[in-house]
Amino acid sequence: MSHLDIFERRTYANNWRCKKKGVIGQITKEELKNLVENTSICSHCNKNIEKWSIDHKIPLRKGGFNIILNIQIICHNCNRDKERKDE
Repeated sequence: MSHLDIFERRTYANNWRCKKKGVIGQITKEELKNLVENTSICSHCNKNIEKWSIDHKIPLRKGGFNIILNIQIICHNCNRDKERKDE
């Protein structure tokens, strides 16, 4: 899969993970690319995003869907911290 660009890889990985969990919906490469290109500030820490992560606003484990309206782009550090808090 190394020939795929970052948006294709992230979209594929996200959709695969959600499908495996039985979550409804999927996002497209174009939707993800558009969201990332239009997001420069992390909604959690309000800092410029250098390394981005896909975050589901309503977590999948709480019934959130894998659709673009439920996805936000946050910085990698905030996503990692959020995962730790959820453990």
